[in-house]
Amino acid sequence: MDIYFESSWSILSSIGIANFLFGLIIVSITRLSVVVAVPLVVSLATALANGLCYYAFYQKHPPLQAAVASVFADIFWLIQEAGLSFYGYVILARVLPRQEKRLFVPIFWAIVAAITGCRCGIAAMRVQAVVSGDDSYQHIISSLHTGYFVCIALLEVVSAVFLLRKFGSAKKASQNASIRTGLLKHFMRGTEIRLASLALIGVSRAITYFFQTSLQAASSTASQLDRFIYTLECVYPMMFYIDVLASRIKFTGSSQEQSYGVNQAGQSAKVKSRSTPRRTVHQYPGWQELDDEHAFPMGLTSVSRAAPTDSTTIRATEEARRTGASRTGITKTVEVNVTKAGED
Repeated sequence: MDIYFESSWSILSSIGIANFLFGLIIVSITRLSVVVAVPLVVSLATALANGLCYYAFYQKHPPLQAAVASVFADIFWLIQEAGLSFYGYVILARVLPRQEKRLFVPIFWAIVAAITGCRCGIAAMRVQAVVSGDDSYQHIISSLHTGYFVCIALLEVVSAVFLLRKFGSAKKASQNASIRTGLLKHFMRGTEIRLASLALIGVSRAITYFFQTSLQAASSTASQLDRFIYTLECVYPMMFYIDVLASRIKFTGSSQEQSYGVNQAGQSAKVKSRSTPRRTVHQYPGWQELDDEHAFPMGLTSVSRAAPTDSTTIRATEEARRTGASRTGITKTVEVNVTKAGED
């Protein structure tokens, strides 16, 4: 029997604990919110699952105790591995229009149900294997793992497709409204990276676990490769923390640029107008955090852009010059109104 801290499970469990502590630091910077809670819960589940795995399969305990530990390990593995995709779900639940949400939510939860069913089957087969001491169940367990990881990859692909469509249409609308799109590009790039990496992890583990020959031991080249890929999965919550902090920095920079533009417009607004402007409405994602506005993208912003009907320009009002356009937005050309997501 190996000493706990001489085994790989202790390292994986320690990674989960470290990620959880890093998450608490992120909370102290940005406040606790749903998007930060996802990697926090995933990290805690990582630590518990790997510790229970060592208890169940690498120490000598009565079969009943080992079987109970095995079941709880599978539950926490389910939370860890399926929980990664809830990061995208939290965003989509806020930014998707009502019609698209009616399509996305049932698909998402149907795949989650399939993932849960596969993991319950794995847990049941492992209990049989632990109680009976028979390794013949391993073939069934490996087959269930194949379907399990394929479903996880599919879940991330579905979330990424909806996210990229939303950000893509928002970017196009923002360009039409002459609005800076740096923050949109950041979120599109982050979504693409999550799609590629999580889908790759799911497919790779589906392939490598198919060749697993023992319950938990890395006794073959394929199982050692699977252990390496799982290690990357344990580290993955760090990407969410980076995304949250980068979003906050990017949002702060965009807000400062917009504030500077508003002040400049208020100081130099001297233009002429002969007719009432017509308005065209554009929608793009506004960047408001779930619980803390100024930290993460949520909600929809409706932009009414005034466009003159002829070549003449608009004369600023005396009130706009006095207030510096600080309350009504950029009164030279743009009025900004914030509406909540889902009010389509």
